[in-house]
Amino acid sequence: MNIATEIILDKLRPIREQGFPKIYSGDDYVELVQSLGVNEAEWGQLQEAFYAYLQQGKQQLKDKELEDALRNLEKALLIRPDDVDTLSAMSEIYLRLWQENGDSDTFAKADDFASRCLLLQPEHEAAQTRLAVLHPKVRVNTSANKMKILIMVAAFLVAMAVGLLVFFLMRTDAGMGGHY
Repeated sequence: MNIATEIILDKLRPIREQGFPKIYSGDDYVELVQSLGVNEAEWGQLQEAFYAYLQQGKQQLKDKELEDALRNLEKALLIRPDDVDTLSAMSEIYLRLWQENGDSDTFAKADDFASRCLLLQPEHEAAQTRLAVLHPKVRVNTSANKMKILIMVAAFLVAMAVGLLVFFLMRTDAGMGGHY
C-alpha cells in the first residue's frame, strides 16, 4: 500500500524476525503490537491495509509470482496472524516452492501453515489436501471422517437392536401361540 503503512509495519519487525507469529487471540496480539509502539490509529490503518495485502498476494499467487505473493502475504499475516485465508495462501506458496526445490525449510513452512489452518478451521479442505501432498502416507483424520464413522456405528447398532427386538418378538409370539 502506501509508505505510511509500510512504516507502521516496520514497527512489527521484531515479530517478523522471530518467525511468523503464532496464533494469538485477538486481544493478545493487539497488546503485543501496541507494546511495539503501534498506536490505535496506526492499528486501524493496518487493519484497512490488510485486505489489500491479502488480495494482491492472492492475485500474485494465481499469476505464479511466488516471491511477490510471499512478501504481500507476510505483511497480511503480520497484521492478522489468525486469518485462515492468509495462512492457506502461505501454505500454497511454500508447497509450490517445496515441489520446485525439495528444500526441507520450505517443506516445514508449508506443513506449519497448513497445520495452522486446520487448528483454526478443522474442515479446511485446501489445508487437508496440502498436508496429504506433504505426507502422502499419513491419513488426515478430520472431524467429518470421525462423524461419518460414528454415524455408521450408530446405524449398525440400531439395526442390530431392531433385529434382536424382532427376533425376540417373533420367538415370544411363536411360544404364546401354542398356549392360547
